[in-house]
Amino acid sequence: MKKLIFGSIFFLLFSIGALAQIEFIGDVGYEIDLDDREAVLYADKVKNNRSGGTSGTLKLFLFFTESKYTGGYLYGYPVAEYRFTSELEAGEYFYDVERTVDFELPPDGYYYVTMALSEWGGDDYEVVDYVSFDNRVEIDEGY
Repeated sequence: MKKLIFGSIFFLLFSIGALAQIEFIGDVGYEIDLDDREAVLYADKVKNNRSGGTSGTLKLFLFFTESKYTGGYLYGYPVAEYRFTSELEAGEYFYDVERTVDFELPPDGYYYVTMALSEWGGDDYEVVDYVSFDNRVEIDEGY
């Protein structure tokens, strides 16, 4: 069985002057099973730090990219995604997130991996927080 397993990375994002409005807190990671074409996406906590209101619809996206993502528009292959079934009220959080989802195989190659937390902005999903993993992965379905 071909399986890519990646350890989690501890991630707590502080922006200068204020916390991110919606963010990952704690460990964030993923596992990929190439044989079953599945990915497990996980995060210790996803928190809404806003002082009022409700978030838009939230999604976790796993992206494979040719260069390491550092912010802005995310170019690459969206290989897995999970849409949360409810929004987050101000101050609330999802905890112990672990979801098995379909994995869409990208073309063979070497990729950086990014887990993006995205919120529906009315026209499209916008990245509100992300973790870019340091190690590249190889996809080679030629065996």
